[in-house]
Amino acid sequence: MKRPLCCVCMAFVAAVFVYLFSGLVPAPPAGEAQGSRLTITGELYNKEYKKDSLILYLRHIKKKNINPISNEMQTTEYDYDTCVMCYMDSDAMISDEDVRLGAWIVVEGEVSLFSPVSNPGEFDAAAYYRTLGIAFRLFDARVLAKGTSYNAYQETLYRLRQTFGDVYDFVLSEKDAAVLKAMILGEKSGLDAESKSLFQRSGISHILAISGLHISLIGMLVYGIFKKINVPRIPAAVFCIMLMSAYGDLIGMSSSAFRAILMFGMKLLADMLRRTYDMLTALSLAAVLLLMEEPLYLQQTGFLLSFGAVLGICLFSELACPDLECIQSRFLRKMTAAVSGSLSIFLVHFPILLCSYYEFPVYSFLLNLIVVPAMSVVLVMGLLCLLFGSLGGIFLGGGEAYGTGLSCAAGIV
Repeated sequence: MKRPLCCVCMAFVAAVFVYLFSGLVPAPPAGEAQGSRLTITGELYNKEYKKDSLILYLRHIKKKNINPISNEMQTTEYDYDTCVMCYMDSDAMISDEDVRLGAWIVVEGEVSLFSPVSNPGEFDAAAYYRTLGIAFRLFDARVLAKGTSYNAYQETLYRLRQTFGDVYDFVLSEKDAAVLKAMILGEKSGLDAESKSLFQRSGISHILAISGLHISLIGMLVYGIFKKINVPRIPAAVFCIMLMSAYGDLIGMSSSAFRAILMFGMKLLADMLRRTYDMLTALSLAAVLLLMEEPLYLQQTGFLLSFGAVLGICLFSELACPDLECIQSRFLRKMTAAVSGSLSIFLVHFPILLCSYYEFPVYSFLLNLIVVPAMSVVLVMGLLCLLFGSLGGIFLGGGEAYGTGLSCAAGIV
């Protein structure tokens, strides 16, 4: 039997699909009352700024309330994977340096529940955040207590991400910096509504997601350099896999990034073992690992588009592409390969976008023929900008903010 692992993984994905759309999935618990004040304790696993507001993400939540009968303080534990977003009160605003990733903190705030979708095609915030395991939000939150121990690895990566973002802010204009931070650092909070709408209406919003293009370009570039300088295959592959895993942690390890990093790792593993790399098997294994963690990913548009693009290339590229060896011109061979690849992705993305957004830009097929090849150039220039901008801040004294950030990040380790 060809591709036995792939067949088993595909059967698992099909079983999850039947389970999700059979109506057997339990409804989410009612949760807390809208507008009530709540004090919770949890582990800080992420933090970010949105519109100059600090948002703290807590997991392993425990809540404290007073028993109305005995008038005693009692502690209730949520499910292990339950997470909460805390929007810090402007009156009690703290710096992100005051709370470090991995630390346990106590937060009090006003409960705000996610509203379910009311119209077809509208963004379903309740379903989206349920997939991420986030039960509700706390507005006007303030930190009551915090632990001293924290995760140095996670905090260091967070500081580096902030530092790299400061480099782009210092070197580029506001709009250009926001686009590059979204493309390379996975930080989309700086994009304005107009830019997001432009990318979505043009059918090229996928370039803002950290995906296989980013991982392959960066990882294979480093791997190729190691091979050029005659570094042994196994140490070079292990280092590149660890580097890409750290990069995934740096940008938040979305489902598309996890898929790309796992497939990249399996490609290098096949090279180490001198075996043939099978893209379809790697893709199906990545899907299984993600769905084992959270089956609701199968209902998320981003997950479907990410996996659908690679699936389209695996299934339809040979059908859509004629025999390239018959084409003598090198330029025509590359153009034919690009058109067939874009057509393969289009065949899978078209029904997904229609079912999710009820619209599809008819010119996106041609636009992607220009945008996707140009992305490699933009990514390389963005990385060079990051490299030379950081070096300029360190050696020439420019950009005090990110120069200080590099020192702080190095000092944590």
